[in-house]
Amino acid sequence: MDILSLVFSTNLHLKQPDLPLHYVFYFLFVYFIALLVQALIEREIRMNMKEKGVHSLPIYFEGRECISPTTDKFLSHFNNIELHRLWSENSLVETFRTPLSNKQKELLELAGVPLESYTELG
Repeated sequence: MDILSLVFSTNLHLKQPDLPLHYVFYFLFVYFIALLVQALIEREIRMNMKEKGVHSLPIYFEGRECISPTTDKFLSHFNNIELHRLWSENSLVETFRTPLSNKQKELLELAGVPLESYTELG
């Protein structure tokens, strides 16, 4: 799911006639922050691609190359990541994580996210 699709899905609530005007300003501020975060993710990935000499990434469904990856395509490769915790009588028994593929590790590296942030979850 794209970051902005979540923001666009809330536009129906703005049609209420009794909605205070400051709610609209709050919504626009959140929308601005979402756009800013999305742009910063793309900028970080593209700058790291240029720095490491990576011309394109195979992030399309068929493995096709992409010269300018978008946040939506980037994040879609992490839709299958899951974290499960097994508890027994208020104590954590074990944590199960979806193992990262090589492509996911490469994408995290290009985004500037250390692998420890994933492996230390839980």
